[in-house]
Amino acid sequence: MGIFQLLFHFIFLFVVGHGQEYHDCKNRGGDCILHDTCLSTGEIIYAPCPRWLICCRRLR
Repeated sequence: MGIFQLLFHFIFLFVVGHGQEYHDCKNRGGDCILHDTCLSTGEIIYAPCPRWLICCRRLR
């Protein structure tokens, strides 16, 4: 495999993986947002989100 094929494969897996996390959060009625934003406007849902985001159901 060339370097471009490896790079494409890595990016594809990265995007698909995060897409599934967003999908799981949406299925539970939430959005992947910043932790501080959720604390002021909603409740935390225990579903996966990428990196520093958390799954949150907005109450307002």
